[in-house]
Amino acid sequence: MAPLGQIHVRGRPLGDGVAPLIITPLIGRTPQALADELKVILPKRPDMLEWRVDHFDDLGDGPRVVAAAREVRRAAGALPLLLTRRHHREGGQPIAID
Repeated sequence: MAPLGQIHVRGRPLGDGVAPLIITPLIGRTPQALADELKVILPKRPDMLEWRVDHFDDLGDGPRVVAAAREVRRAAGALPLLLTRRHHREGGQPIAID
């Protein structure tokens, strides 16, 4: 099978373009829950993290979301991070974010 081509994130290749990537979701509802998840997940060395921000209890509080995102980014180091927010029709919270 021919390689699909590499994906580059922040100027670095992600995976080898052949094998599937391991992307691990973070679904913690609080900053502490996110930190606890990261302590378990990061030693397993996934290829990428996905923060499912629609699970976050303080989704409507922009500064708290940004603070949590910065902490997740800091903890992730060089690991690529995808932020996902589902529409409420897809199961996300029906809360506006600034």
